[in-house]
Amino acid sequence: MTQDFPLAAFVLVQVVALSVGGVSFYYVYRQKMRAFGCPRTLLIAMILVFMGMVLLDVVRTGSGSMEFVPFYAVGINLLASTTAVLAALLAVAVYVQPVSGGPGEFLRALQKRRFVAPVLAAYLAYFVSLGAYFVLARPFVAGHVTAITGLTVPIPEYSGTAVLLQLVGTILYTVFPPTLMLLASRRVRDLVARRALVILAACWVGLGADFFVFSGYLVSTGVDATPFGLLFVSLGVGAIATQFRRTSVLTGMFEPVQQGQPFKETYPFTSRLGMPQDSLRGRNFLLEADSPTTCAPTVADLAIELLSSGYVVYVFTSKGSPLYTSLSSIPAVRFLLLSSSASYPKPGEEAREVLVPSGDHSMLLDVVERTVAADSQKVGIIFDSITDILLLSGFENAYKFLKQVNEMVNRTNIVSMFLMTKGAHDERTLRVIRSLFSNQLTYEDAGLKITRVEQGQGNRP
Repeated sequence: MTQDFPLAAFVLVQVVALSVGGVSFYYVYRQKMRAFGCPRTLLIAMILVFMGMVLLDVVRTGSGSMEFVPFYAVGINLLASTTAVLAALLAVAVYVQPVSGGPGEFLRALQKRRFVAPVLAAYLAYFVSLGAYFVLARPFVAGHVTAITGLTVPIPEYSGTAVLLQLVGTILYTVFPPTLMLLASRRVRDLVARRALVILAACWVGLGADFFVFSGYLVSTGVDATPFGLLFVSLGVGAIATQFRRTSVLTGMFEPVQQGQPFKETYPFTSRLGMPQDSLRGRNFLLEADSPTTCAPTVADLAIELLSSGYVVYVFTSKGSPLYTSLSSIPAVRFLLLSSSASYPKPGEEAREVLVPSGDHSMLLDVVERTVAADSQKVGIIFDSITDILLLSGFENAYKFLKQVNEMVNRTNIVSMFLMTKGAHDERTLRVIRSLFSNQLTYEDAGLKITRVEQGQGNRP
């Protein structure tokens, strides 16, 4: 019974560490980061490996078995090496660009940063060798020690060589991944995302030092405070996961810079339609025109009116399209450029441009969702064009996509417009697509015309 309280103290610390790990896992796993799948997967793997380390320590302190010590020593060091490898891969993935297409895309992105590849290879080789060293050489002996809580527990006592190798690993771990994170932060324009990367770098330094002190050096001197070290690690893991709890942090790494509000309040679009001023709020328009060229001035009027009213305007179009040519002269408009060559979102030629894949509907939906959620303020969405989606994807796929997009933009702080080419579709297709929009416009020889409008929509609460 004399050991009950010290054991309870250890168990409580371990339960808290596991709980923090579980919450961290939940924060990251629940995010729909399709466009940043590689960093998300690596971060989830890191959290699971950490929880495995805590579970190993639970068995060691709970069982009190000397026979378990060799398994514990090998296992804890293998998991620590695995964490170091995952941390480096995560840092590289963020540094070279978040990758969505699996190992192939990762390697292609890595080739663009040539100096990183040999350093990464040497780093990985060291930790693989370190893990093999603990498996084959077993540089430890099993012993007992009285822990800082007063509990007598079995513990591995490491050789001087093992402690030295752990120290070298700690130095590599606290230098390579944090350096890449800091370098990545210098390229990030979004202040929140930049701060998150700096915090990640600081957390990695702390985690490396923590593991060496609590699971290496102190253990070698006969002091066992490993559960408390793992508790501190869990707090660091929690801090890292918290930085990724919102997709907008990763989005900010590629999000164009807002360039202010260059216009005085003006209403060219509603004046064209004869609608009251400030009547656009919450409206979702379908605009049918013979070609994008004919309706480009009308769309530009909408963009100017929204910008002058404090909206952030995003335009989904392709590079060099008539709409891009018309709207690129408006400095504050942001472009999400649909590209068949892009397999994941990445920066365009200008600061306000992001290339997004045009053929991947799931990723495109994710981009739309993050776009409308990135700003708590008012958002304008202009999508060019429905016709291209119908012709490339087929009616059923296009309808499902448009229906989901409509659900995303159906908010009072969002005004949206979708363009469609007249005469390019049969009557059934037109009827179904039009049913998705409560506000419909057409551009004819006589100019812009309202064919359907939902009364009072702009003033809804």
